[in-house]
Amino acid sequence: DAQILARETLRPFSRIAFVVYALLSVAHFLALSGQLQVIMVSCAAATSVILGALILGWRRQPPAEMYALHWTAFIIGLAMVNSLLHVYLTADVKQTSNVALVVIGTGYLLIPATWCYITIVLQVATTVAILFLRAPEEDMVHYSVMLLLSIGMASLLRAGRRVHIKLRETERAQSEAYYQMVENSTDAILAYNDEGLMFCNSPAQDLFEISSERGTETFNPADSVAPERRPALREHIRAVRHEGTIERFDEVLSTSGGQEIPVEVVMQRVRYQGNNVIQATVRDISARKALEDQLKQSEMRYRRLFEEAEYPISVFDQDGRIVMLNRAAAKYFGIESEKAQGRLLEDFLPEVAQDTIENIRMVLSANRSVAREHTIGSGDREKAFWSVLQPVYRESESKGNVEIISVDITELKIAQRQLQEKAQQAIEANSAKSEFLANMSH
Repeated sequence: DAQILARETLRPFSRIAFVVYALLSVAHFLALSGQLQVIMVSCAAATSVILGALILGWRRQPPAEMYALHWTAFIIGLAMVNSLLHVYLTADVKQTSNVALVVIGTGYLLIPATWCYITIVLQVATTVAILFLRAPEEDMVHYSVMLLLSIGMASLLRAGRRVHIKLRETERAQSEAYYQMVENSTDAILAYNDEGLMFCNSPAQDLFEISSERGTETFNPADSVAPERRPALREHIRAVRHEGTIERFDEVLSTSGGQEIPVEVVMQRVRYQGNNVIQATVRDISARKALEDQLKQSEMRYRRLFEEAEYPISVFDQDGRIVMLNRAAAKYFGIESEKAQGRLLEDFLPEVAQDTIENIRMVLSANRSVAREHTIGSGDREKAFWSVLQPVYRESESKGNVEIISVDITELKIAQRQLQEKAQQAIEANSAKSEFLANMSH
């Protein structure tokens, strides 16, 4: 990343340096005189020409990343030669301010520690040597402190750039992980803003029919839904964009072929390449909707069979509370089925309520059906029933209920009793006949 960052800053840095030394060549011509003027103007102009040649060459062929630090160090060296030559020729300790600026620039441009501090040491050591040779009588304390401060500034700039590099590395790693997750997702994932589509994965290209011919700069998700549904979709988009909410809703996409695809959409605002964008995760729920329709149809069929059954069918919870009754059961209990919901069994049949509740809880606990025979009432009003208790569960209910299908077998019981009585009478008659014949034989 240090190489990448050096390559990114090399071309703008060289342009700025080109302009600076072109202006310095003019300034030296106007401000200096004699041999000093000739040398400094020539040096600044030559530096400007070299930089101009590099800029023109990099337009045709950008600098290679592996040589970016070398070129940066070369340009810093040109700047240092100009500054040190000025210090040497003028023997003016004040000119060390130019050296200090170059030192600070070195800390900003050369991130690797070896490149940075070797260059700075060479700069400062050469400056100090020149000053001691050319201006030994000058008070060096003030300018030495300035050089030390420039080294400190260079170190701070270098540290800041290193933090920037680490942040870039972290951001790139996160982006790569994010892109990997997006590409591997079976859901359609896309991000867009006012400028158009920023990115999308393969499922999104298929679902929204996105292609290079269509163009992504004009992408608008509202175009993928029917006109009458667009205001609601725009309201979801507005809430995400301006309020930062996470919107979850069902939508129906319309394809170019006229097909309608039910989808589940999750929209949220995210940061992408330094900008706020809307990320939409879209899941095709055609299979789920088809299953829901099947379940609805199945429930309707069950309801029809439930209501039209000639036998009493009732559904109770574990406390013996009525959940629903069919018409036959409501007629038997003598109450409308709507009014019966929530009522306790003991309100209608107190004599069998406790036993029935125990059976209900046993069915729920064992999760299996149970059949039993029982009677209700007494004397002439006694009725016999054969009942099947079976557990029933619904997705919307946290606990199961028990459905009881009861068949009135009172007449069957009476007929069975009559048959038993006739059989007994036949046995008794046969016994009497046998006894009579035995007596006659004696």
